[in-house]
Amino acid sequence: SNKSWPGQYGAMDGAMSPAGASSRSTPQEEVHEAFLQGYSMVVNSLHRWSPVGKKLANALYNQTSIPVDVYLYLTPPHSFSYSLHYDVMDAFMIQLAGKKDWRICSPRTFTMEPTPADQLNCTVVTMQNGDVMY
Repeated sequence: SNKSWPGQYGAMDGAMSPAGASSRSTPQEEVHEAFLQGYSMVVNSLHRWSPVGKKLANALYNQTSIPVDVYLYLTPPHSFSYSLHYDVMDAFMIQLAGKKDWRICSPRTFTMEPTPADQLNCTVVTMQNGDVMY
């Protein structure tokens, strides 16, 4: 499942309508219900909201002198946040809990035209608690 929760506290590009939610539900209950339905939660710039995120961003910046932005993805089991894509920036993936399969493909191209799937060489990598991938 590839869903982005459209509730008033998150992105608006999903298919779920917040109108169906009970007016007595709290934001936390709405997020929990969306998660149970297979939606992912994304927290952009976590370092602005979390002392632990800020500590991580500062440590990485102090070691590299490269600007750091911390994102948190909370994805239910057997689902994913994004379909096959590439990032234009360098990224570290840290698996905090559970496990997740990642499909890593080459060649990595930076054009507006996607590479046809039959021209990609892909490997599945399973990340588990504490694993880090660059």
